Amino acid sequence: MEISSEKPEALMLQCVPRCVSTAFGMYFMGRPDTHYVHERLARLQHFEELQHHSPEPKIKTAADMRNLIAAELQHPELLLPTDHPSIDALRLIFRKEMSYYLFAGNGKPIVPLSALHNHQHAFMTRDPARALASHYQKDNQFTWHEAGYESQVRMYRWAQQETGEDPVVVDAGDFTANPDDTMSQFCSHLGLRHDSAYLEWEPPVDAKELKIWAHGKWHKEVEKSTGIHKSHEKKLDITALPQRVINMIERARDLYEEVLSSSNRIRPKTSAKAAPSESIV
Repeated sequence: MEISSEKPEALMLQCVPRCVSTAFGMYFMGRPDTHYVHERLARLQHFEELQHHSPEPKIKTAADMRNLIAAELQHPELLLPTDHPSIDALRLIFRKEMSYYLFAGNGKPIVPLSALHNHQHAFMTRDPARALASHYQKDNQFTWHEAGYESQVRMYRWAQQETGEDPVVVDAGDFTANPDDTMSQFCSHLGLRHDSAYLEWEPPVDAKELKIWAHGKWHKEVEKSTGIHKSHEKKLDITALPQRVINMIERARDLYEEVLSSSNRIRPKTSAKAAPSESIV
């Protein structure tokens, strides 16, 4: 998965919702050799909502948006701002996306998956009990499609078939237990030098890349955070959740395990010093 040194290459981190992926992306947002793109594909799945709160210039219809995003997928360099302060030093276009943004509720792709050939693909997932309990806290009406596991495994299999090898996979529990070693290994796969300084930042986070969801509740923890610090996940009791959410958790289990079975899953060193807390859920 190593990136080229000749021009910025595009990497898409495909996630399920509520898997600490925005905090993971904050590391790349801070790197001067990386241009960070936050959930650009959300405009495929949530066009009306996002166009209302955060209008896309010169876009009038959902079809216009699909055409623009298809072009950006085929030519990732279109995502680079011409006024980027270190444009000549950029090595990576890092896209943090949800796999389900690529598919309609019936499972059909919204844009041709062939448009993704100019991206490398890695995956970030999370234990369904934790991810879906967190999702329910934010949106108690979320659907199975929005849970994201079915779309993620569909894209995981696609990436396997396209590259002939297992994609790199990060589990949220591993990342929060040892952020430094997890990121060090992830950067090693990319051929980038890891710097733990980018695991910390000054609050409040006010990055324009996150403004797509500024009207909502999805990034409140990150906006108040100071970085990613070691933490063990708390014991979780799901019995108080509605039965439909518990059913989703059970349905997602095998899909989650399939993605985690990647031979390129990152397995950081465990640490007994991690605090038993989850400040970013």
